[in-house]
Amino acid sequence: MKDSNSVATPQEVGKCLEKNEGIPIKMKEYQALIGSLTYAAVSTRPDITKALGVVNQFASNPSEIH
Repeated sequence: MKDSNSVATPQEVGKCLEKNEGIPIKMKEYQALIGSLTYAAVSTRPDITKALGVVNQFASNPSEIH
């Protein structure tokens, strides 16, 4: 690991998402987007899997911030 290179992550460092207490956005579209990105992560973009795991936790009640 001493010769490895660091890379930028697609997730903001230190950002904590919270449960949505308001009106959810279009849940079906949000879930479809998460599914499409998960398929891409498995195939070609393993760098986005951590960020996907975080936003996937809010798939049942997403808000604008998610």
